Amino acid sequence: MKKTVSTQENLGVFSGQISNLANLWTLKVKSIRTAWMLNSLIIPIVALTSLTGCQESDDLVPKNPVNGRMEHQIEFQVMKAKYYSEEVYDGAMATLNLTISLENLIDGENTILWDTVFELREIREFPAPEDALLIRKNISQIADANEVLRLSNTARYFDRNNNTWMAAEGEIVPRDFRLVKVDVVL
Repeated sequence: MKKTVSTQENLGVFSGQISNLANLWTLKVKSIRTAWMLNSLIIPIVALTSLTGCQESDDLVPKNPVNGRMEHQIEFQVMKAKYYSEEVYDGAMATLNLTISLENLIDGENTILWDTVFELREIREFPAPEDALLIRKNISQIADANEVLRLSNTARYFDRNNNTWMAAEGEIVPRDFRLVKVDVVL
């Protein structure tokens, strides 16, 4: 005959804890006055906690732009990641696009302030890390409180078998950052 297993045996170590929890749930408040005092303390605390957690937040939009003017010095450093001397990189080419734009956080509209393109060339022709090409741009722009400066770079690669792939990066520049350095590594 097969042994019957009771639910009490299945619970094992937790059986005592479960019965204690059941006792906690069945506790009765000794008086109506104690229950009223607990409710008068708990309800306001829960309400205040809920209200503070649900307040509107404008973290994306800067609080106090200085006269609506943005002043930034942007430094792009363009370099290759390594020397690409291996045979697999024979005929590998790349093109690079650098962009500085003004982005409206409310409607997503993007206005290009400056951009440049490095025409298609062999990847070995880009500057080495110790001789990185430095491009400095000073941006002085009147902007609304909901507009931010966005820096982006896009690289397209072509190998000798005519395979193509792309890498793109972008970042928003906080208004209080006056000097911004961006390393563009190919």
